[in-house]
Amino acid sequence: MQRKFPILMLHGFTSSLDVIRKPSEKLTSSGFEVSTPVLAGHGKTPSDLIGVKAANWYEDAENSLLELFHKYGKVGLCGLSMGGLCAINLAINHPDKVHFLACSAPALKFASPLTIFAPVMAKLFRFWPAPNAFRDQNLGKKLNTNYSRFPTDTFLELYKWAKSTINILDRITVPVFVQHSLKDQVVAFSGSRLLIEKASSREKFLKEYKLSGHEMFLDLESDIITSDLIAYIENFEKELV
Repeated sequence: MQRKFPILMLHGFTSSLDVIRKPSEKLTSSGFEVSTPVLAGHGKTPSDLIGVKAANWYEDAENSLLELFHKYGKVGLCGLSMGGLCAINLAINHPDKVHFLACSAPALKFASPLTIFAPVMAKLFRFWPAPNAFRDQNLGKKLNTNYSRFPTDTFLELYKWAKSTINILDRITVPVFVQHSLKDQVVAFSGSRLLIEKASSREKFLKEYKLSGHEMFLDLESDIITSDLIAYIENFEKELV
């Protein structure tokens, strides 16, 4: 099978690679070179997130982007939640190396009103329970392999990074495809709408879903959400030929 352009697919905060396994495997089977790096502090225990900075996540993602670019050429950027936040910043800083930006529930704004107290919570509590990211609780019990808690000071890093990224969304110039569920109970839909409004890209599209929770590739509409992402990428690839 002829190799297509490479894809960098990034997971979310507290996530395991299981959250992006379905689309990454389907893209690989379709002939895309897919990289799914484990970002700093993930893949082991919640305590490994202690002391991790947003710059560490970005550096891991950037290193993977540069490696793919030097091996295969321009890269398709995909990211779920915090991975979407990483992908946005990569697209802003490396537009010459990127085909498109595809974000699934990018972590730009958070659904819980408690997040505005993140600076205070980071001083009062060392850890906080991870939110429920599934609408179908049976699927959550069966498929959730994410951390069950997270360090509050590390979430504060994510919160601050999201706020600063909102201020530079107009610097996005590559094509943008965003997926988000109206039932997302972790990341607010308004952040994705803002991304589409502010991006300077000529081509940008927001796809809404009505049933899924935050874990878009594992929850109720995972099949159609995955299919929509794959279709966008494959159509983009066809237009390049």
